[in-house]
Amino acid sequence: MIRILSLCVIFTMNFPCLSTQGSESPLTAFAVIDSESPALKDVLDRGDRFGRDLSGLGDVDGDGIPDLVAGTRSDDDGAVDAGAAYVLFLNRDGSLRRRQKLSATEGGFDNVFLQGMDSTFLGYGVAGIGDVNRDGIPDLALTQTRHASTRGTGALHVVFLNRDGTVRAQKTTPGVPGFGLASLGDLDKDGRVELAACAPDASDGGPLRGAIVIYSVNRDGSVTERQRISSTAGGFGQGLQDGDQFGGRDVAVLGDLDGNGVLDLAVGAFGADEGRGAVWILLLNRRLEVINKTRIGQGTPELAFNLEPQDNFGHALVGLGDLDGDSVGDLMTGAPRDDAAGIDGGSLIVLFLNTDGSLKASRKITDREELFPINLPPGGRFGRSLGFVGDVAENESLCVAVGGGAGRTGSIYTLFLDPKKLGIKRRK
Repeated sequence: MIRILSLCVIFTMNFPCLSTQGSESPLTAFAVIDSESPALKDVLDRGDRFGRDLSGLGDVDGDGIPDLVAGTRSDDDGAVDAGAAYVLFLNRDGSLRRRQKLSATEGGFDNVFLQGMDSTFLGYGVAGIGDVNRDGIPDLALTQTRHASTRGTGALHVVFLNRDGTVRAQKTTPGVPGFGLASLGDLDKDGRVELAACAPDASDGGPLRGAIVIYSVNRDGSVTERQRISSTAGGFGQGLQDGDQFGGRDVAVLGDLDGNGVLDLAVGAFGADEGRGAVWILLLNRRLEVINKTRIGQGTPELAFNLEPQDNFGHALVGLGDLDGDSVGDLMTGAPRDDAAGIDGGSLIVLFLNTDGSLKASRKITDREELFPINLPPGGRFGRSLGFVGDVAENESLCVAVGGGAGRTGSIYTLFLDPKKLGIKRRK
């Protein structure tokens, strides 16, 4: 089912269009992609966790509209919880036009990764990586949490696509952490795209402190490990606590905040502070080592709201570019177990940054106080995944895909945001 609604139409059903602290709501329209969408009807099952991870993919089919990839880590093609991913071909309004599933039984994906194993969770991490093999078609990367050749660890698949979203070729690297994946662009300007693989279960320095591992992707789809960042590696140093689950489910590239020629990162730690969560801003050098870091979480003065235990702030992250015109990249994150829209309804937060990575201001845009128009269900965990899609509508709006988990089947919201209306809300 397609639901595309203008903001004021929704508001007039309950209350008039209003502004909050002199700012208008940035959400101008949205669509929902779920089991009621025609292209997914009778396809998704309860418990599939569709949209568990999301990423913009670029224009795969050449129709001029950016497309999206969605991980579905508990799909049962080939084995229980084997996992899958969907290439989602979008319309201009953010709705779903058609889909191509990649799994052990569809899309040409090499199913040798299964080898009779349950719970491999393919699609726990997904990332659009651009045109790595230079054939004019965007490519993607997928992770799984378990692989037959290594048992306890995951694997990374670099997948070269055809125009219809099926697999032309793939390269699999076992032994890569699989609990999240992010494309970072060319961090160090060496001509190769970098990927961050998330390992929140890593015990570097203490139980479940977490880690990320950065890989460079070669033209043939093989990868080269570049840097591990954790309590004991990559120059991070002190700051993480046991159970923080640094790396979380996502990493975002922010641009070159400090102007040293290397792109900088945001990394979530959703287990920090009794599950309230935190976001770390990491400034990197050319060796991809941390040279400065800033923690954003409960107690950060510029955070314009309180975090509660188990909110999971920082669970998902996406860079949005410079929203407020200060030449510094800004960030959106999720708190999927925030109760603003009912118990575990979830929320989104925009973080405005300074050049040193510290927080300048913040804005929560999904709770009732902000006149958010989507009727989020309790338990929906809105914001558990995020992906930047691009200017889908060709009107200079930002299209961001947001995952939710109501009913455990999973759903995706494509939000159209006006960057000029993402105003700053400061703590009083």
